[in-house]
Amino acid sequence: MNKTMSQIANAVKTKTKFHSKLYDVNLRDNGNIEVVYRGTLVALVMADKMFVSSDGWYTTTTKHVINAALQGAGVPAFVYLHKFDWYITM
Repeated sequence: MNKTMSQIANAVKTKTKFHSKLYDVNLRDNGNIEVVYRGTLVALVMADKMFVSSDGWYTTTTKHVINAALQGAGVPAFVYLHKFDWYITM
């Protein structure tokens, strides 16, 4: 995991804001955490569940951002690529 992905994971874990040129971790008033990559919401962490989405952007970086969010949220899962298809495993 590179430095930026580690910063995203840490921001989700500690529930703190993070911003860089391409990435944002936003905290909402209701306690939800949004992970945004290039203006696309790729992860939404709520108190009892989490949603992830590539929003059609099946890039390696999108996958890395989703995995950083999963790790930061403490979810024992990861997204991986196999023969051009994406999978999530727990």
